[in-house]
Amino acid sequence: MDNHKKPVNETDLKKLRILADPILDDDTGNTYFLETIITSDNQYATHLYKKARHSEDAVAMTSGPRSIKQPRLSPNQKTILYLRKPESKKEPQLFFQPLQGGEGKQITEVPGGIHGAEWSRSGKQILLTLRGEVGEQGDQLNAFTEKKEEPSDELKKPYIATRIDYKTDARGFDDGMHLQTALIDLATHSIRILTPHDADYQFQDYCEEQESLLVTANLGTDTEVRSDLYEIRMDNGSYTMDYLAEGLTVQQARYLNNSGEMVLLAHDKAYLGATHSDLYRYDSNNQKASNVTKTFDCPIGDQMIADIRFGDSSRRFTVDSEREIVFTLVSNQGETQLYQFDLSGTKEPLPLTHGQHHVYNFYLSDAEALVAVSNPVSPGELYMVPLTGSGQLKPVTYQNQSWLDNTSCLDMEEVRIRSTDGKEIQGWVIGAAASMQNGSLPAILEIHGGPHAMYGYSFFHELQLLAQEGYAIMLANPRGSHGYGQEHVNAVRGDYGGMDYEDLMCFVDGCLERYPQIDSERLGVTGGSYGGFMTNWIIAHTDRFKAAATLRSICNWTSFFGVSDIGYFFTEWEIGDDLFSNPDKLWHHSPLRLAAHMNTPLLILHGEKDLRCPIEQAEQLFSALRFQDKDVRFVRMPDANHELSRSGPPELRESRLVELREWFNSKL
Repeated sequence: MDNHKKPVNETDLKKLRILADPILDDDTGNTYFLETIITSDNQYATHLYKKARHSEDAVAMTSGPRSIKQPRLSPNQKTILYLRKPESKKEPQLFFQPLQGGEGKQITEVPGGIHGAEWSRSGKQILLTLRGEVGEQGDQLNAFTEKKEEPSDELKKPYIATRIDYKTDARGFDDGMHLQTALIDLATHSIRILTPHDADYQFQDYCEEQESLLVTANLGTDTEVRSDLYEIRMDNGSYTMDYLAEGLTVQQARYLNNSGEMVLLAHDKAYLGATHSDLYRYDSNNQKASNVTKTFDCPIGDQMIADIRFGDSSRRFTVDSEREIVFTLVSNQGETQLYQFDLSGTKEPLPLTHGQHHVYNFYLSDAEALVAVSNPVSPGELYMVPLTGSGQLKPVTYQNQSWLDNTSCLDMEEVRIRSTDGKEIQGWVIGAAASMQNGSLPAILEIHGGPHAMYGYSFFHELQLLAQEGYAIMLANPRGSHGYGQEHVNAVRGDYGGMDYEDLMCFVDGCLERYPQIDSERLGVTGGSYGGFMTNWIIAHTDRFKAAATLRSICNWTSFFGVSDIGYFFTEWEIGDDLFSNPDKLWHHSPLRLAAHMNTPLLILHGEKDLRCPIEQAEQLFSALRFQDKDVRFVRMPDANHELSRSGPPELRESRLVELREWFNSKL
């Protein structure tokens, strides 16, 4: 560690500048991006920045307490649209930002707000995602529509649910309002509703020439988890809707041409929630779907786990229709790279970036791409990379350079071990080089959530903080993790606490063998969500760890089935049965069943508003341990949902890190 630099601490959350949603203006060479910071009064502020081609510094184009999101460059490259809450309003609306400068102009005032916006290819229309009972399919309304004021009623009313999917983490209870797609004509400022309001319709693409629209929706029962593709055709005021790509769960869809061909990011649900997504070339004329990446055994998309990330992840791929090429991110063995795929299937996939890093956003131009890249010692900056495959990155921004010049960040060292059955497991250690004296370093095993996600070469604030507190941090991708093929990511299903546990214990053994400076008598373990489940499972099966911290965890699958927003399907997907088909199996995989064997001092930290892993999971575990007079501390975070560590209230994110640090300091 550089003695002239300060170690990472919890207050650095307010010093980091998180870059996302890059845009490149081909005409001028100027770049635009969103930057998110945490203000001194603990608010997130996201604004649009411009980096002129020949300028060293980026300048803010928007300011103030009202953040913006989802910037999109117009086809004529003169305007950026974005979404923002107008002053004193609760719902976001559509704004235009002229690139020559000046204030952004509000374009809509629609009840329920605008929740998505995309330019048509001509730039004469914009596709909007609205929320609420704005109108019926085919209805016309003005861009500025006066909201009907409801009479004030301060009396509390009961909430009535009739669907099993009535709640969602971070959003809360369903209010009965649905997402609809609408089209705004910029010449008349009239808005036309294109979809019904009987379900949530997610906009995918629009073909002006054919007046056709691609959307995804779940029109099944409330117990079904679906994302089906539909094409809506408009003809003189009449609307027809066709179901396409039967059997595929579609995450993104784009028209390839005007002949009925499309590009899909989808999967066949063969392994339910652990199924790799693939790129498909789909012909709606004969309903034939050709899997372009069938033999490419890596997940399409960004599967990296990190605690410093914002921005819009809805655009997962970009299509070059003329060359029939798709650009997308790929996650593989701890790296996320930008790839190029040939839709004809005659050429091998071409990685456009190389190296130990995390490409998390990209924007394509004719000859190069603008990419947002993070690595273990950098929160993220923008770079240009040619589309030749050379992988040579040219820096564009230096937004975090001042912080990096004054702060010490520790790199990761790769560790590969063999599990009990000989399977190779990849992981890393941070901070082991802090001491070369045998047995001098305490260590903490960090376990990621998901479980279908991936640790890797990305900046992770929490890991930096704990490593610079004097701990060797061990992190691995056991069975169930992405990045090692379909078999690896699927292997945990039906085997929670089985070989995934063995993988992690073998990884700890391997780290102790490689780094004799780690003190085997001062080991800690922590993780969130699935990582919290595994933390609970570990301390129920071994006393080798002297302290543990379980975060937003699962301890009881039998109750999780009924209280989690995803419990009714996730339990069966991951454990293999539901509460009624095999309750004994759910209980068998529940760490709470083994609470009598938990002797490790345990910190339980949970968000009060977590609907993914509700706080009753923490309450059960705490009560079970205190009933036995075990050493346990229960920290309840108010107003915090499942995303606390990534996007929760900033002051609570800091408190969470302090609790973790002080707990391990007191026990190790």
